[in-house]
Amino acid sequence: MLREFFLRLRDGKADPPSAPLDLLNSPVPWISDAIWSSWVAQSSESVERPALRDPRLFVVTRDDQRRAPTIVVEEGSKVPSWATYDANLAELGTLRVRSGGVLDPSWPMCCGRLATLINQEGEGRSLLSIEAEGGALDLAFMEMEIWHDWAPQDQNAVESAFRTGYEDLFTQLGKDGPLEGVLLFQCRACERIYVGSCTP
Repeated sequence: MLREFFLRLRDGKADPPSAPLDLLNSPVPWISDAIWSSWVAQSSESVERPALRDPRLFVVTRDDQRRAPTIVVEEGSKVPSWATYDANLAELGTLRVRSGGVLDPSWPMCCGRLATLINQEGEGRSLLSIEAEGGALDLAFMEMEIWHDWAPQDQNAVESAFRTGYEDLFTQLGKDGPLEGVLLFQCRACERIYVGSCTP
């Protein structure tokens, strides 16, 4: 695996890669290099397919922005371009991979831009390190996702979801292991962090 190779490279037990290092750099600014590298490491198929299957794009609200913690954007990171909702949604369908990817991702659109995927079900930047810098992500949800995907049945369910957000899920999953069905994003324009979901 790629991780084992880098450990051996660090310890001086492996030759430098013959493949261009660009393969480890994400071709789009809305997928982090860490996530892209994990997909490339799994690559075993010969046919490319869409990286994101049935994405759902949600424009974050002012309340979403108010609740979202911030962390410093990694130095050298590219910022996705501003675009309309339709153009951003179409952009999500352009990326193709041989393995990896995400099924049914809920994707934030913040500051008129696609947020960048920085953690996919525990892969990428860790939840613990994000929360150590920015604070708890329990309330870093998108209101439109609650209405669209959580399907609250009544006013009490709405109020409960808005009050607790992902608190129960993070308690159940723990914060230092696989986060089944959970995606973490960062808006590289304003540094805010959002929690989304996917089909495991």
